[in-house]
Amino acid sequence: MLPGLMFYANGSRNGSNPTPRRTVENMFTYQVRPRVFKLAEGQTLSFPNSVDLLIEFGAKQSFGMGGTKGRTAVFDSKASILFNGNTGEHFVESVPPLDPLEVNIEEPDRKWELRGNKLQIHLAQCDSNVELTSFIESMFFGFPLLLSVEFADPPVISRISGTVGDVAFAWELAGFRFGFSLVSQQLQEERFIESFTRFSVLSVPEHQRLRGALHYFHVACRLARAGHSPWEFLAEVILNLSKTLESLFPGDSRDGIRTGLITLGYTKSEIERDFIPVTLMRDAVSVAHVDLRLYKLEDLQTLHAYADAAEQVLRKMLSKMLSGLADGSFKLEPHEGRPVEKDTLKIIETMRKNLSDAQQAT
Repeated sequence: MLPGLMFYANGSRNGSNPTPRRTVENMFTYQVRPRVFKLAEGQTLSFPNSVDLLIEFGAKQSFGMGGTKGRTAVFDSKASILFNGNTGEHFVESVPPLDPLEVNIEEPDRKWELRGNKLQIHLAQCDSNVELTSFIESMFFGFPLLLSVEFADPPVISRISGTVGDVAFAWELAGFRFGFSLVSQQLQEERFIESFTRFSVLSVPEHQRLRGALHYFHVACRLARAGHSPWEFLAEVILNLSKTLESLFPGDSRDGIRTGLITLGYTKSEIERDFIPVTLMRDAVSVAHVDLRLYKLEDLQTLHAYADAAEQVLRKMLSKMLSGLADGSFKLEPHEGRPVEKDTLKIIETMRKNLSDAQQAT
């Protein structure tokens, strides 16, 4: 069981039991969201009691449950490599495939049964809500980390449910925040045309800063959609949003950003509220640097609220900038190109030699 992996869920959803207040490990700063034990109306969890858990894993190919989008090949099976020449994606498919995994582990007070991608755990006795929450979070956050060392396709946990005595529960998010873009057919077509006309802005040789910023913004948006949850890669999203600002506005990082955004028409209060936190999170809160400190729930909720909204803030700014560049009301500071540093080239040369030696050795 991993210590210190608990948080507080406010139990705002109907038919739910709140989990208790504790601190969380910082490595999960952006993934830890308030959760509850979702119960049938009128039911509650009572302790001490026996507990049965059902944990369902993703990355099914690793567990012998089919699926072609994986890199797990089977000994003594024919393997087909599936390669997308347009994107570079590649997967392997074995025939016959891996059989569903079967693992049984018995401890004095616990029993584990893995059948395919479903893990059933029986706890002879659990003494409290705190203890159950700790165990579930240890599995949810900790076990995939260990499996990723041994499995070529890093698993995720897609669902946890179970029973405490005779009371069934699902371990779910306590609340939800959704972000959507409301459009009409005409508006979406107009946006496509607008993007097409902006090629003239993008292709200006002096607009290298713009091309870099749009690249980082695109990466941030892709990461936000690609994760198992909206927050799986949120630290990397924030990092790329910060790079978006840093690419556009040169000089002393934050002062340069402030100056550029004022020129674009933003007020000082808007800049400090909406944009500067991106760069502060990059430097101080488990984004671009290792940070193993613990944060309180209220601090995490503040980080979550800002991070969840940051993409749209920068999207509006970039659209405004593109319009300003197109009509001449805004100009970017020129980027002074420079060659790759000699030390960097030495590193690349060393890597090239090591790769060549490794290839010759195999």
